[in-house]
Amino acid sequence: MDMADVEGLRRHADLYRRGGGLVPPAEVVLSWPAPNYVNPETHNESALNVVIVFFALSIAVFVARIWARVKLAKNAGLDDLIMTFAMIPLLAMTVATVLGEYPFPRSVGTSLSC
Repeated sequence: MDMADVEGLRRHADLYRRGGGLVPPAEVVLSWPAPNYVNPETHNESALNVVIVFFALSIAVFVARIWARVKLAKNAGLDDLIMTFAMIPLLAMTVATVLGEYPFPRSVGTSLSC
């Protein structure tokens, strides 16, 4: 990638047209290594496994708590309702993490087409 390519990228970044900010200087872009499309570096799946395990654990604790409060104690309250609503963004973030990581295990440097 030469200086003309970097300046061309900058010209097309109308959204980020300001001094510095999200667009790195040309010398920084030129210092980046070339993307490796033949044998790319990949991530291991340990972070994905941790997310899935903790999601399953939180679902188990949530179900056990709701069951105990509704069936055994018969006194579900506002805290249970808030906890139920809090499970919706937890589910959404877990799904987004899994879908964002599973089909794209490559590193950021290889995924960018700069």
